[in-house]
Amino acid sequence: MIDTQKHKVYVAPGGDRIDVATGENLLEVLSESGVFLRSDCGGKGVCGKCLVTILESSPADDLPFNVTKEIPENEKSFVPGNQLACRLTVHHDLSIQIPETSLISPEVIQKPPLSIQLPADLHAPRKILGAANDYGLAVDLGTTTIAIYLCNISSNTVIASVSVKNPQSFFGDDVISRINAVRQNRLTLKRLQKLAAKAIEFGVASLLKKSQVKAGRIKKMVVVGNPTMIHLFVGEDPDSIGVFPYRPVFTDAKTFKASDLSLWLNPSMEVSTLPLISGFLGSDIVGAGLANETRLSDTGTMLIDIGTNGEVMIRGKNGFIATSCATGPAFEGATLRHGMHAVSGAVDAVKIDGKTGGVSYSLIQNDLKKPKRAAGICGSGVVSAIAELLRAGILLESGQFNPEIRSPNLRKGDDGILEFLLVPSSDAVMGEPITLTQRDVRSVQLGKGAISAGVELLCRDVGLNHPKKLLVAGGFGNFLNKEDAITIGMFPKLSDENFHVVGNAAGLGAVISLFDPGSRKKVEELIASTHIKDLAADPLFQKTFLSSLSFSQ
Repeated sequence: MIDTQKHKVYVAPGGDRIDVATGENLLEVLSESGVFLRSDCGGKGVCGKCLVTILESSPADDLPFNVTKEIPENEKSFVPGNQLACRLTVHHDLSIQIPETSLISPEVIQKPPLSIQLPADLHAPRKILGAANDYGLAVDLGTTTIAIYLCNISSNTVIASVSVKNPQSFFGDDVISRINAVRQNRLTLKRLQKLAAKAIEFGVASLLKKSQVKAGRIKKMVVVGNPTMIHLFVGEDPDSIGVFPYRPVFTDAKTFKASDLSLWLNPSMEVSTLPLISGFLGSDIVGAGLANETRLSDTGTMLIDIGTNGEVMIRGKNGFIATSCATGPAFEGATLRHGMHAVSGAVDAVKIDGKTGGVSYSLIQNDLKKPKRAAGICGSGVVSAIAELLRAGILLESGQFNPEIRSPNLRKGDDGILEFLLVPSSDAVMGEPITLTQRDVRSVQLGKGAISAGVELLCRDVGLNHPKKLLVAGGFGNFLNKEDAITIGMFPKLSDENFHVVGNAAGLGAVISLFDPGSRKKVEELIASTHIKDLAADPLFQKTFLSSLSFSQ
């Protein structure tokens, strides 16, 4: 149990002081105070990116963890005296300095990639002549990534967006891990709520600075997310979602004052959530359905929202059937050795020359004037890499690297297991080669198997072999190549006119709800017409899932 004794952590160069209880994790308390460090491994101490420098400690000889004892000597980015914040628990007063390379810089994207245009009736400005502009925020609170859209609600326009990592990953990569963390310690609920609020404020602050909008002009916020994320965001214990019969405490829409949720940029701002469908079907799939209302009107149309928790719905003759599947965080760049979310510097596509075996790749660059070197690989990048490895015969349909193939980039890793070199150390920002490991492939295999099984079983329920039309939503869908996804067997092969990658549709649904309060009626109608399917209760699920693990079409 955490001691109640308080210590002081001084953060240079700004001199901020943070009061910390004995035994608290430094990475976590920094995040709770709005100081976000890179932690691609979710605080597990393996990525080495949350470095801080200890300037002074009392007593100085009682530091619990020294990087130079844990990291290979040939890793030049680590120097004596540095510490990994995720492995440092505070027992004394500390003075620390945070290197710029350890800090997360939220990437503001002008003209955010909303793949679907807003409904025509929302383009008509509502601005009253002479009145000041009012603004709002649409937030897609994902398990791994939080997407935030700054909107002008006087003219119904989206100004810019930002994507930030969800720091709740300190308590686990998936919703069940976070539910268990709350179950084990009731104080964790408040900490998880505060982490989400601080991450949203962190992203919003960057949007306001870039757009020169005053915080007081932000009047409303609409938040969507899976049921566990929404429960944690509003401070409600999600324990009932984690045990049979997996019922949420609430499913209806909620409205709060920002200050009630520890959001202080504008304490009087109205914060609302869209309603949930069930314990594992949240307001994210509801928002995605709202954003694709017209496309979903045809029987046989399927919508898949891919995140750490995948949600699938299909239009049948008598309404929708919907289910959720545990896709895992690999498609958002998490759990991969060199994974990252889809921001500048992330590998988003890979090509292997069929004759020479040479590897080329492309990087996401949201600011062409300031291009970044390769820093890791995002979800669409790992799907692209696996598809190319399959085409080249370097990866077998079983998911194993082919030991019989000769490739200059196929090599044994430090653990003696085969891995594939994507980016050499000379081209990577951290001076460390970016590779695809056997474990990375397995993570993707499990995720795509869950999606494929969900698609097959829902189609069977509406009397189809495959969907007539497929809409793929999710943040990583902005950069996804559908041919790559089909090649690895994630989706059925459909013609281009029946296969659409629709980007962050959940976020767009939040935007529409922000602009048009009347859309809530459409949301209620969608939920009322949706039948919930429990995949685990389907006797064919296990067999279907196992057969879906193969990388075959």
